[in-house]
Amino acid sequence: MNIQQIFEKYYQPGTPLYNSVWSHSKLVAEKALKLAQVHPELNIDSDFVYEAAMLHDLSLIHISEPTRPY
Repeated sequence: MNIQQIFEKYYQPGTPLYNSVWSHSKLVAEKALKLAQVHPELNIDSDFVYEAAMLHDLSLIHISEPTRPY
């Protein structure tokens, strides 16, 4: 699976939104992989964990928050 190609389908590379979601996803993926390494007894599929972590917020592009008066 080409994670970057999937990202580029929904986010324009080089934009602040792309950079923010991409960097956040990388941090989540790194953390998830570290947790998987700490528990080898679980036989965790590291490829799946990485892909899922990288794509977990992909749909943020489709979310809009209503304006709220403060």
